[in-house]
Amino acid sequence: MTQIDEGEVEYNLSNLNTLTLEVTERCNINCVYCGFGNYYDDNEGRATRRMSFDQAKQAIDFLRKHLNSNKCRSYQRPFYIGFYGGEPLLEIELIKRIVEYAKGLELKNHRLAFAMTTNGILLRDHINFLANNKFSLLISLDGDAHSSGYRVHHNGSPTHSAVVENALYLKQRQPEYFETNVHFNAVLHNLNSVEGIHSFFSKEFGKRPMISELNTSGIKEELKKEFFLKYRNSKASLYESENYALIEDDLFIKSPTIKDLGIFLMQYLSNYYENYNGFFTSKIPKKYYPTGTCSPFSRKMYVTTQGEILICERIDYKYSVGRIDDAGVHIDIPRINRFYSEQYSRMKPLCEKCYNLTACVQCMFYLDLDKDRPMCSGFMSKTTFENYIAKQIDLMEAKPYLYKRIIEEVNYD
Repeated sequence: MTQIDEGEVEYNLSNLNTLTLEVTERCNINCVYCGFGNYYDDNEGRATRRMSFDQAKQAIDFLRKHLNSNKCRSYQRPFYIGFYGGEPLLEIELIKRIVEYAKGLELKNHRLAFAMTTNGILLRDHINFLANNKFSLLISLDGDAHSSGYRVHHNGSPTHSAVVENALYLKQRQPEYFETNVHFNAVLHNLNSVEGIHSFFSKEFGKRPMISELNTSGIKEELKKEFFLKYRNSKASLYESENYALIEDDLFIKSPTIKDLGIFLMQYLSNYYENYNGFFTSKIPKKYYPTGTCSPFSRKMYVTTQGEILICERIDYKYSVGRIDDAGVHIDIPRINRFYSEQYSRMKPLCEKCYNLTACVQCMFYLDLDKDRPMCSGFMSKTTFENYIAKQIDLMEAKPYLYKRIIEEVNYD
């Protein structure tokens, strides 16, 4: 196992996949389980803040210099600017201004692309803008009316019918765009199931949705009992389905079981390459870090309304690695290096005993880093690891076609 170095962070910034901008904290609905809601510790002071155009411009200009530098090894790869909230469509005029600015910039090595996560309430009014700019659109919806019972307006009334009507209107008005660029994410909880979610989206939209579990990190101690009454595990829910084998095959890589197999193949096959550069550097020993935490900026950069810079939107704001202010973009690479090195050193004794060390996907930011000795839920003893390997091999023996399909169809980039 190794430690991160400053050159790696610079390299990652020059080959970044996605810049995600939190354009607003405001939201026009009030989901009971919202990651910025009452169940979570890190929700104080959120409500009305918005991103300024200057903040977004500074972030884009900063990354453009890196992406156009000689450290970039990408060629015609998409570079996404994503919009997040709150509900990003509440800031549509800001988004339009950012899109127009970004489209006017030269990217030598990348193709500019746009993405957005939305609750769909305001979707109908902005269909043409989204389609014309080929946004990759992720609509949040938990299934049928009962399944979406936690997604409500601020007055407690349901949002389900409005979202479904808007999504169907989008499908009718922009059928090709809907087919190629529109996706759905359903959150699993005690009002729905994997089977119900799969059935709803297949019948209503002809789509296979992403299925996410509730975020279990940062729950207030006094609300944990109530929270975990709502929590459901996606694998358990899938296996409870009457036709789970058919559902699993149809969901394919969006199924937790097939996703695990894909990760297994990616980590243990000798002929897997993360990108084309891997063909030329495959003889260089692969670096293994404690835990499966992404190297900083290897995938995305997330900028909050306050100008805080994070590795991604899924981690606590207290782990900010930089900031944008009137003076510019400030990313302290030596500080990032020290923080990661300190955390890796703390995790190393446990990771060295884990038999799945070289294929770990456990993000350290989902562990309780405040403890003197953080514990890892993904830790595998020898027996656990042997059972894990046997399970993946048994699955491939039972369904040999999965190997070919995963290799040909799945992109982990």
